Amino acid sequence: SQLQKAGDVANLKIAKLADLLGNSPQAVAIAVWNPLKQEGVLTVEKLPVLQNDQDYQLWVIDPAYKDPVNGGVFTVDANGVARLQFRPDQSVTAATTFAISLERKGGVPKAEGPIVAAGTL
Repeated sequence: SQLQKAGDVANLKIAKLADLLGNSPQAVAIAVWNPLKQEGVLTVEKLPVLQNDQDYQLWVIDPAYKDPVNGGVFTVDANGVARLQFRPDQSVTAATTFAISLERKGGVPKAEGPIVAAGTL
């Protein structure tokens, strides 16, 4: 059992996402991706709190797809903190980058808003 867990940890991929707009230099976002299980965890701190009609949306960039793959929608608390366990909408074979965009409430099927943070594996 412990060897199985150690094997799982060895397969994890980690990306640190950097602020792209310059308005949140203290923001921190880390995506931990398990390609074998097709799931991950995104943890963010110090992201700006959004208006009521907006959400953040996580995207997984895989060169096999023309468009980024939806990883889920999230909001941050009053301190700019959030944790999102995610499973992309489509099977991801070669995740290269994770990105967070600013979208309308409830998210979108294809990224429309500005990318606020991104990072490569």
